[in-house]
Amino acid sequence: IGGGKPQIIGVGREVVGLRKDKSTFPMHLAVIEVWLGGRRTFAGIIHDMTQYENAAAEKYELLHELNRRNRELTCLYRLSEFARTCEREDDLLKAAVEFISAAVAQQNATGCKIVFDSQSYTTRLFQQTPWDLMVPIAVEGRDRGAIYVYLLERAHEENEFQDDRNLITAVAE
Repeated sequence: IGGGKPQIIGVGREVVGLRKDKSTFPMHLAVIEVWLGGRRTFAGIIHDMTQYENAAAEKYELLHELNRRNRELTCLYRLSEFARTCEREDDLLKAAVEFISAAVAQQNATGCKIVFDSQSYTTRLFQQTPWDLMVPIAVEGRDRGAIYVYLLERAHEENEFQDDRNLITAVAE
C-alpha cells in the first residue's frame, strides 16, 4: 500500500510465539503476499522450532562429550606410548606433566604440577596460584601424591572446570 520496500514479506525470521496457556515457544515465521479476487492479503506460515532447538542442544552436548573424551583418550594414549618406551619413572612423570598441560589447554591455566612420592614435577611455564584443580594419585590403595592444574582465577561456577578435572582423574587412575 505504501509502495515501500517489503521488510517481512518473503523473509523468514525467528520469533517467539505465545500459546493459549500463555507459555512461549520459538517459531519460524514466514509471511507471503496473496492476491485474491483483486484484493491484496497476507498469509503467515509458522513452524514450531522447539524440537529443532532441543535437537540442536542435544547435538551440542554430544559433540562436547565426544570432544572431552577425545582429549582424554589422546592424553592417555600419548602417556601409554611414552611409558612403553620410557626407562625411568622420573622421565615418565616429566612427560606426563607436559601431556596433561597440553590436554587441559585452558587459557585460564598457568601450569601443571605432579607430586609423586615427595618428588615434584612442573611444566616448563609454571606459575602456582591460589586456585587449582587437584586430583590425588593412589597406587594399590596407597596415597602416592597428586596432580595439580593451577588457574589464573577462581572458578565462578561449581562445575566450570569439570571436563579438565575428569581428564586429570583419568590420568591419575
